Amino acid sequence: MQNDVDSGFIDSEGEATSVGIKILTAWHNTSLPPTNDYGAIAGNNSGIFPDYVMKSAYWTDAGKPQKFQIFGLDTSYSYKFTFYGNRAATDNRTTNYQIGDETVSLNAANNLTNTVSIESVKPDTSGSVTVTLSAGSGSVYGYLNAMVIT
Repeated sequence: MQNDVDSGFIDSEGEATSVGIKILTAWHNTSLPPTNDYGAIAGNNSGIFPDYVMKSAYWTDAGKPQKFQIFGLDTSYSYKFTFYGNRAATDNRTTNYQIGDETVSLNAANNLTNTVSIESVKPDTSGSVTVTLSAGSGSVYGYLNAMVIT
């Protein structure tokens, strides 16, 4: 997982872009997979995202923040990063998403509708932004099911 790269993201018009993602940290450092399909779903793709997005997530344990880099961004623009986390659970699953000095939090427990955003993000001179995903205060896990960049 560490140093894995996925690029050629598709924009809202179905066109390939220069944007990609690189995993910067060793996800979990355990034998457990960094993904699961345990998110709550609305059914019939009627939720905020399609069911397959809502149910699948990258996750992390408390005390193990994970970092990934979004690259290929145009340095002349500012971006809005919107995050969505979801896990079929009833306990505290608050997740923190951090870019630079700004952190937003979202409780992912049975989350069918809520997102959080960080706005006015300027990429560095190489066109990159680093995102940190971590479990929030009192939460044992943190989740990322979707991220929208506008």
